[in-house]
Amino acid sequence: MRLDPDSGTIEGQWLLLVHHSPGRLRVRADCFRDASELADRVRGELGETQGVFSTTHAPLTGSLLIEYSPDAADVESLLAAIVDSAGLDGIVDAKALSHSRKAPAEHIVDGVRRLNGLARELTGAGLYELIPAVLTVTGIYSLVANPSQKGLLPRWDNALYWAYSVFRDGVREEEREEDVARVSGAVAFRPRPHV
Repeated sequence: MRLDPDSGTIEGQWLLLVHHSPGRLRVRADCFRDASELADRVRGELGETQGVFSTTHAPLTGSLLIEYSPDAADVESLLAAIVDSAGLDGIVDAKALSHSRKAPAEHIVDGVRRLNGLARELTGAGLYELIPAVLTVTGIYSLVANPSQKGLLPRWDNALYWAYSVFRDGVREEEREEDVARVSGAVAFRPRPHV
């Protein structure tokens, strides 16, 4: 049984804490989906708990809505009762899980970095060198083979501009990485002389 919040994957049977405000608790679990006997058993046990007014089961989402008196019952004991009676592995907070997942842009950046490493391993040059080379060849070919600049090929001047732009940005990025590696987290401190 494994919980990996960084990737957003949950292996095993976990109780997901969807929402809590004093008097209302919403939880979800895959084992509560459809017409679940397990959800009915949990509802029955919670119905006998002091301070619980009602328990509503939503079979489509697999969620339980528990309405209770905050003075008579505490949320920790309710969650523990649900986990114990359903035989689940533990509790996961939905808000913490959603905040810990990587943004889609981070996945794209990681993929491009892996692709850059693969290109460097195969050709000895990274994407910052290969893409400008391809764009330069495309621009020259477009100038020679398509002087009217009509058709599917990009205009030669656009291709050369983007070749320069990608190469320039790549050089800047590599210089930034070299600076970070050189400093490696340590900043030299020079005290100012007292006058």
